[in-house]
Amino acid sequence: MASTQLSIPPRYRSGAELIALLSPSEMEFIRKILADGEDLPVSDSRKDISKALESMSTASLKRIFVTLKSLYAARTRGSHSVEKFAREVVRDLRRRKPDMFSSPDGWAGAIRNFESLLQIEALDIANRERHIRAADEKRFCEAEVLVELRPVFTGESGDELRRLFVAYRLKLGFHTHRDAHEDLYISLDLDDIQALRESLNQAELQGDVLQKQAKKMLRNGGR
Repeated sequence: MASTQLSIPPRYRSGAELIALLSPSEMEFIRKILADGEDLPVSDSRKDISKALESMSTASLKRIFVTLKSLYAARTRGSHSVEKFAREVVRDLRRRKPDMFSSPDGWAGAIRNFESLLQIEALDIANRERHIRAADEKRFCEAEVLVELRPVFTGESGDELRRLFVAYRLKLGFHTHRDAHEDLYISLDLDDIQALRESLNQAELQGDVLQKQAKKMLRNGGR
């Protein structure tokens, strides 16, 4: 059975083209940034790296980083080896722009660039973490508490305004496993808001404890 041909989504093609054409010196510094777990573009605190990449615009650096995140995710979903996946990416670029690689050296250099940038441990771990987090049926997107005045009417005809009270609604936005966006509305009172605040604070403290314990376990070889 023939395998499905890789096709880079349009929004990532310009970033992939930039990666394919990176020079060895640019590759060296971009790898260093990513291996240190930093986002692109580089901050002003990294003058040594910023100077080496000063010929590239901020927009170009951002496209490279966003494209790499997408490529890591695609490779994880497809369970491809780095070598095979890099060749598929470059093959798709050449199919769309036949003149992009005018020589065998250009083709081979592009493959080396992708192979190199797709084997950065910090990015691989971050991608696998995102993949695990996304495995739940629903993924959090946004939250908002809506506050409004609501009336209480009485009387035989129900038109006598007797009271106004403050009502709270928690709006939770989330994505389903099919990437559809949905909203859930939950009625709250002040006691509920306080309980929710306490639960979030407790979760934050427990997460901090677990994070410290995880680092300790990793330093001790998983024990």
